[in-house]
Amino acid sequence: MNDQRKVLGVPLTLLPLKGMAWLTAAWLVVAFCNMVVRNSGIETHLPYYFPISVFIGPEFHGTGIPYLVGFLALAVWSLDRVGRWRPTTVLLVGLLLIVLGNLGQGSWREGFIDPFVETTIQYYHDAVDIRDGREWLKSFNQHQVSLQTHGRTHPPFAVLVHYWHLGVSSNLYVFSLLFLVWSASAFVWFWWLLKCLGVARERCHQLTLLFCLVPAVNIYVGISLDGVILSFMTMYLAGLAGVINGRHLGWSTLWMVVGCIGANLLTFLGLFLIAVTGIVVAIQVWRSHDSRLGMPFLWVLGSMFLVLALLDVRFGYNHLEAFLTASAIENPRGLLLIHEPWVYLASRFEGLFEMGLFLSFALLASWKQASTPNTPARSLIIAGTGAFALFLLAGVYRTGETARAALFIYPYLLLRWTETDETHLKAAALLCGLQTACMQLLGNYFW
Repeated sequence: MNDQRKVLGVPLTLLPLKGMAWLTAAWLVVAFCNMVVRNSGIETHLPYYFPISVFIGPEFHGTGIPYLVGFLALAVWSLDRVGRWRPTTVLLVGLLLIVLGNLGQGSWREGFIDPFVETTIQYYHDAVDIRDGREWLKSFNQHQVSLQTHGRTHPPFAVLVHYWHLGVSSNLYVFSLLFLVWSASAFVWFWWLLKCLGVARERCHQLTLLFCLVPAVNIYVGISLDGVILSFMTMYLAGLAGVINGRHLGWSTLWMVVGCIGANLLTFLGLFLIAVTGIVVAIQVWRSHDSRLGMPFLWVLGSMFLVLALLDVRFGYNHLEAFLTASAIENPRGLLLIHEPWVYLASRFEGLFEMGLFLSFALLASWKQASTPNTPARSLIIAGTGAFALFLLAGVYRTGETARAALFIYPYLLLRWTETDETHLKAAALLCGLQTACMQLLGNYFW
């Protein structure tokens, strides 16, 4: 007779509680050391609530409790059934999980509108001052330094996207809904990524649902430009997977082209996609002398440079100049490693810790139990984490922010669970969702 004790249908012995306890203890020790260092007067720029870059709280969102109860109930109910659903049902339930999770902040206003408009440093505040989008773009290189905190360190289309949304409707509820729907397309591309990698249909559904439960995705995807960037970058990744596996080569190349152009017009970190592809090409050539990515990659590079050239000729927008200006704003004294080595080391550590926390302690603790065979999925994990490591070494993410500004790394990390035992996956997903609910209940993480 099987007398194992179970929690929501999962044997208690399969819950990664021991690993989570060790991770929590390590976090508390490091957070305590950070407080000691801060109180001693040593400047590291590390946040008070290490490793969360921005945390408004602790504050208890009492009015959000019913929504979070619904969020957890839906998560538990779905994890038992998701494998039997149609893809559209999975995607709609995933979107509902995002909505319920952010309503845990208390209301639609607090969960979906305030992140765009509450402070005075957002893209929105630059967008409302635009009178003519074309003229604004033509003079972007001249007025870039006068924009708000986020707008001046991004390409102009980061602000123009907000301007265009306001052109559709100045109603903030409609405005926020447009961003939510656009960002939610990332779930479609993530599902298609798994499909292109040859992952079983049932596991595609399970991992897509898990994607929506991950704290970083649930908290940030529907309330920021980073969700839109995630959708473009995941589109590119799906196309890359399709080319690697020889699936729908023409369409996959098109997805790569559109994803790369879209991402690079919204963030200078779109270069991450170029780095990922370079690493994948190197892996493919080294392992099997396979150069099938060569021509699609040339299409991507050629198309991107053509678009940037046309923007320069037609509107006078110089992308390279904007990138150099943004770099000078972020690092006015030059390379962080040289001028502030202690801050450089501390912020690298912070970035990795924040990325792990927002992946969830449950998934981190179950990393060793996860399984990815020697397939294109493993190549993409290596390429994604390798490129991200190079970006960190180069000094990107000076003050952390990896959970939001590097939201695009999470699809790569979740590929780790493509072949994991279903019961282990469900156990980790349940605890992952519980952490997300607690984080949504007890604070606000956007700036």
